[in-house]
This record gives sequence, C-alpha cells and structure tokens, in this order.
Amino acid sequence: MIITEVIEKYATSGRPIAYTPKVKATSYRVVFELLNPNQMICERWLQHESCFILVSNIPESGATGEDILKTYKNNGR
Repeated sequence: MIITEVIEKYATSGRPIAYTPKVKATSYRVVFELLNPNQMICERWLQHESCFILVSNIPESGATGEDILKTYKNNGR
C-alpha cells in the first residue's frame, strides 16, 4: 500500500507573518506487512544477522575461536 500525504508548510522558518506563503510538499510512504513469514527464511536471516566475524593473525593451531573472542572482548578493559 502506498500512502500519499500533502503537507502545507511555510516557506521560511520562524514565526510567519501575514503574507508568508505556504509551500505544499508531497511525501510518499510505502507500508507493507508480511502475512505468512517462511520459517526457514526467517531463521537464515537471523543466523546471518547474528554472525560476528573476527579476523586475527593467530594460527588455527594456536587458539580456538572462543579464546580469541574472549581476548578481543577483554582488550577494552
């Protein structure tokens, strides 16, 4: 559904005087609703948005991903 709004605003900011013209501005908004979300698509999106990529120069044999993340989080303290 597309909603159209016509808003009349004054051409200048501040308190208007008697002969200040009004300018019409038209704005458009799109409103949509997902009626039947596909569970698999929602889970895939959530997995993608929940992903945190951490790049390091530590070899894979040196530490686990959890250890690297813990070290990274404790760096700011």
